Order: sequence, then structure tokens, then C-alpha cells
Amino acid sequence: MAAATPAILPVIPLLKESILFPSLVLRLVVDRKDTAAHLSSLVYATDPSPLIACIPQRLDSTRTADPITASISEIKANLATYGCLGRLIRMERTNGTVIAVIEGRSRIRMDACHVAKDGSGMLEAQVTYFKDGPLATTDMDAQTRLASLKGASTELITTLKGLKLPAVLLRRLENFIGKANGDNAGQLCDLMSSVVEGSYEEKIAILQATDVSERVGKVHELVSRQLNTIKVTRKISSTVDQTLNKQQKEYILRQKLSAIKKELSQATGDDGGEEEDDASELQKRIDAAELSTEARTVATKELKRLKRMQPQQAEYQVIRTYLDHILEVPWLKQSQSQALERTSIEAARRQLDDDHFGLEKVKKRLIEYLAILRLRQMLEAEKTPEFKL
Repeated sequence: MAAATPAILPVIPLLKESILFPSLVLRLVVDRKDTAAHLSSLVYATDPSPLIACIPQRLDSTRTADPITASISEIKANLATYGCLGRLIRMERTNGTVIAVIEGRSRIRMDACHVAKDGSGMLEAQVTYFKDGPLATTDMDAQTRLASLKGASTELITTLKGLKLPAVLLRRLENFIGKANGDNAGQLCDLMSSVVEGSYEEKIAILQATDVSERVGKVHELVSRQLNTIKVTRKISSTVDQTLNKQQKEYILRQKLSAIKKELSQATGDDGGEEEDDASELQKRIDAAELSTEARTVATKELKRLKRMQPQQAEYQVIRTYLDHILEVPWLKQSQSQALERTSIEAARRQLDDDHFGLEKVKKRLIEYLAILRLRQMLEAEKTPEFKL
């Protein structure tokens, strides 16, 4: 709600994208000598804690590139419309740096700005004050947004406790959030605006939001975004840590396994070279072999199992034989088809009976395959007279 009585106040430009919110304290580094001298004169010439208009820079691209060397007229042209009424608490000097400690009081709108007539060459402005009113209890949308903001703020403060921030500050924030209601919703918004990360444009938009209900929505968006960002960052960090821990664990176990093998070889008089040569030879054969994708996957998996075993284990030789069998199969090689003679099937049957005892079902299946192949060749011969069987 706008106050009926405007006031003329000395203007302190907040350069380098600094922003002061009501109810908060800003330690402003004063780079310009004329501004530092003007603030000092206000402290000693008038009220020890004078009121000043703290006006940030505007958003457009015409902002002053170098605020330290810019003229007063250039700074005036780059001031925003909305700012914050501040009370200058004290001036500090540390190693040649001048710091003004300013407490924010309320939002203001700069209606007119001109160079002061006292000869100081500084700016003064006619301003309108804005005082935060309570949220209407009948505005259910605003009350719902406030409840969501309180919940997100509480969760954010709980999350920030693990980031080694000052415990006293976090406790104060937590207590204030817990007591926040529709009467001090605006103060809660300003407080959380100083805690969360946001762009200069977003902070300016919050400062310009004189309507408390609108401000609650803007701040809730910032708080929720930072909360989600922290959660995602922690999830990524946790995944990376788990991966590193797994790699470190595997490395330690390999070192222990190597030490155990060394001790066993010393105790048995076996240097373990045969096992390593065996695995190395198999690896070379797998790399050189023309295997199908499935066969290569199985062979690699079984070789890893073999490397973890001792040659004395019974399963070691089983896997070794299995790998030899896989590597001997001509997976990707195909023989050229040849015409079957009339006596080929009978000859194949005799050959199978001579070489293999039993296995009747298997031999029957092979003979059936040869018979079908013979039949196909006969059908092709009928289509091609010059091809005789």
C-alpha cells in the first residue's frame, strides 16, 4: 500500500549488481570517493543513523560499464525505479576500503531524481514508500502459495545444514520460517530472497513486487529451483562417490589377491607363471578369433572367471576346456554347398554308425537334413536341365 506522504532522500547508488531488501543488512563496499565522503558527511552532519534511498542499477544494456569512473549524470541515467529505504548504521574502514553498513527498512519507488542543491554534487530523490500488508485470509490461492513456500523453505534450510553453514544463522532462519504467517509473509519472502541463489534480474523482480501475494509466488519459484538443484547435485555426487568407492575396492581386492597368490607360490614352490601365461594365451586367442557377438561375450565372461581361480580347482579345467571348444568352432566360416550324390545319404548313415554308438535321434536328424537338402537340389535340377544329379 503506497503511503500518502512522499519524502526527499539522499540517493546511494548500489553498483555492481548489489541489492538491499527490507529487514536485511547490507555491507556495501563504497568504491567511489565522492559517495564515501557524502555518506560520512551525512553521519556527522545530521542524524547519526540517517535514512537514505538505496537504488540498484536498471536491467537494460545501458548500465554503466565502469561505475567507479562514471559521472553522476551517467549513474543517474542507469538507476532503477524501485529501491529500498535504508538506515545507515555505521561506516567502517578496513585496509583502505570503506564499508557502509546499511539496514533495509521498506520498499520505495523513485518518482524523481536530481542533483542535490547543497553543492555536494550527489543525487537526491523524491520517493514513495510501500509498506507490506497482510495476506487476505480469504485469498486461498495466496495462503496456499505461502504454505508451499514455508514447506520448501524449511526443506531447504534442513538441506543446507549439511553444507557447513553457520549454525546460528540456520537456527534463526528455521525459527522465523516456523513462525511465519500471513501477517509477515512479505518479510519471509525478503529473507529467503537473500538466502537462495538467483540472477540479478530475478532479484530485481522480487524487489519491485510491492504486492505480497505476487512476491510469494516469485520467491517460492526460486526456493524450489535451488532445492531441486541441490538434490540433483547431491545425487550426482553420490553416484560418482559410489563409482570411485567401487573402483577403489576392486583395486584393493586385486592387490590383496596378488599378495595371496604370491604367498601361495612361495609356499608351494610354484611361481604362478603358468596360470598367467594360460590366461594371457586365451585372451590373445579370443582377440584373434572370428567369433560371433554372443560367443565373444560368453568367452570374455568365462575368461574373467578363469582368472579368479586357482589351477588346482576342479572347475578351472572345465572352464579351460570349454573355452578351447568355443575357440575351435568356426563361427563365421561357411563351406561352399556341393551337389549330393545318389549314394551320399547312405554313405553318411554308414559313417555316422561307424563313428558314433547310439545317438539315434541325433543321427536321424542329420540324415533328415541331408535328405531335405538332396530333395531341394533335385527340384532345382528340374528347373535347370543342364544341372544333373
